[in-house]
Amino acid sequence: MKSLKYELILYFTIIIAGILLMVGGISYYWTKKAVELRMSESTVETLKQIDKNMELVFGGIQDISLFVISNQDIRKYAKMNKEELQMAGDSLLNLSEAFANLTNSKSYVLSINVYGDKGLQFESAGVSWVNGNLIQEYENKIPSDGSYILTPTYKRTYQMLGECYVISMYRQLKDINNLSQRLGIIR
Repeated sequence: MKSLKYELILYFTIIIAGILLMVGGISYYWTKKAVELRMSESTVETLKQIDKNMELVFGGIQDISLFVISNQDIRKYAKMNKEELQMAGDSLLNLSEAFANLTNSKSYVLSINVYGDKGLQFESAGVSWVNGNLIQEYENKIPSDGSYILTPTYKRTYQMLGECYVISMYRQLKDINNLSQRLGIIR
């Protein structure tokens, strides 16, 4: 009688353990699927928010570039040769202050640079340089139709800021009275 009792307990224990394992496995599977679905939805929402933020940032950068392009003083200085630029030194200081205000108001803008075809070199964060030819390649690809290009992330060294990883936006600076005449580029 005892052995039958122990056998029944053993069988019921095995059956109950099997049922518990099966219910636990099914619960684990469905819980895992629910968590994966919620994480996927959360990731999609995060990516949508990042996309909106990037649109705002690039829209702000484009607005700043349009402000620079439409700035009368910048266009005037870009038309000057090096000798004329040296005589206009104090006036460039006013531009430096205006552009410093722009870069300080936008945390994602490190520097506004204008490189005139006749010698103007204006960099709001001081002189900067890049090792290698990557940037020269991008400067050669700037569209002439008024649109802009973006570079991949690269390391730029600034006299005042040190080494920084940046993404640059390049656009041609044109004479508003003669859109076929390029005055330089902005970065």
